[in-house]
Amino acid sequence: MAAQGNTVTIWKRATRRALSSCFVLLATATIPNTAISNGLLPDLISTFEQSTESERIRIMIRLAKQGNTEEAKRLLLLFPLQGSHAENRTLYIQGLILKSDGKLTDATKKFRQALANDPKLTLVRSELAQTLYELEEDESAIHHLKLLQADAPDAATAAGIKNFIDTIDARTPFKFNAYIAAAPTSNVNSGSIRKSIFGGQEIANRRKSGVGAAGGVNASYSTRVGDDWFLIGTGGADARIYDKSEFNTLTLSEAIEARHLTDGGYIGFAVVASQSVNTEAQEIDYHSYGPRIGFRHAIDGHGTLTGSALFEFREYPDFGLQDSTALKLNADWTGYWDSTASVTLSPGFTRVRTNEFSGVSFSYDYDTLSFGINGYKEFSHGITMDAGLELQETRFTHFFLNELEPRRDSRITGNISLTKRDLNIFGFAPSLSYTYTRNRSNYDFFDFDIHEVDLRLTKEF
Repeated sequence: MAAQGNTVTIWKRATRRALSSCFVLLATATIPNTAISNGLLPDLISTFEQSTESERIRIMIRLAKQGNTEEAKRLLLLFPLQGSHAENRTLYIQGLILKSDGKLTDATKKFRQALANDPKLTLVRSELAQTLYELEEDESAIHHLKLLQADAPDAATAAGIKNFIDTIDARTPFKFNAYIAAAPTSNVNSGSIRKSIFGGQEIANRRKSGVGAAGGVNASYSTRVGDDWFLIGTGGADARIYDKSEFNTLTLSEAIEARHLTDGGYIGFAVVASQSVNTEAQEIDYHSYGPRIGFRHAIDGHGTLTGSALFEFREYPDFGLQDSTALKLNADWTGYWDSTASVTLSPGFTRVRTNEFSGVSFSYDYDTLSFGINGYKEFSHGITMDAGLELQETRFTHFFLNELEPRRDSRITGNISLTKRDLNIFGFAPSLSYTYTRNRSNYDFFDFDIHEVDLRLTKEF
């Protein structure tokens, strides 16, 4: 507990040093203790009448943080703040008052409202992260701490914030989260439409149902082994349900990982598995398993690099010709411009090779190169945008019969997600996402596009 307290103190000091907004002066300035310690409101009123606006703000912040909330409330009522920043400063002080009174949930609403007006108010974000930590809303607290880390002026400050993130992450060994999304493929053209032409003859226009829902659950348990190792077990399930049951999907995943902690992050060694369930037949129609190695490293206070290499065995009980092995290499570099914006670059490579039957390799061998870019930005009025673009180039070794031209696919996927982070619904914020996929192939049968729209609630705000 002492170590955790020291970490919290270091983080508080670090975040104060990281601030670049006008709140810096308000947080670091001091006022005479004698003006507050006696708790005499007349003396405070007299002091207020002779004070500048900045001095009045400093006094109310000091009162709120020291627990003299009634005095702070009355002064805020008697002397409303003025100027262009009055609304956000008032929300910040009101949040501090509510937090000091133990009304933590109400305090987060005030802080979030101020951030919705101006997402660059770093001190408000710092106070929100602390309050979320006290509410044990760890996922949301870590989200804001990572953004705060971007404004760290030096490596020591960034390390202090990172230590606090690690403290939060480690304090709850068991973690559980879930999501539900409405109409995962509803869109203008009524769902996913694929025009299928093969051999010069049109086979069908395949339309996936556009009415449905998606949901998922994930759970993990971690425990420390010695000073430098963590053992982590995870499991999850994702489902999509449509009005036509033949389009329903259910996938499961599991992993056991040992992580060796390093100065900049960790190196992980895992065994992973996944399954796809045929919901109509109630049996597994695909499963995979294999080893994975991964790492995470903080390059500096403003960026992180992660990567993984996975070798898996894929088996199809009802169609053995597709049994294969896969090598998947992925990397992500994330750079933070400030506490409101970041960009992630994601190169990747996948190689799939089918097993041979009687010395013959069939049509499912392919190599895929991919590159993605994703941007995150918080705007005023409580709007957060998350947008991404991914390019994939896939080359198959042959197609069905060796004498046919090998299949070649080029795919582009674009996504944009908007979150209304100041619209708090039982601790969640609504998020609307649209995804467009265009796959071009030298075989018309595999030439298609997909539109997807979903509405979900998220705690990452």
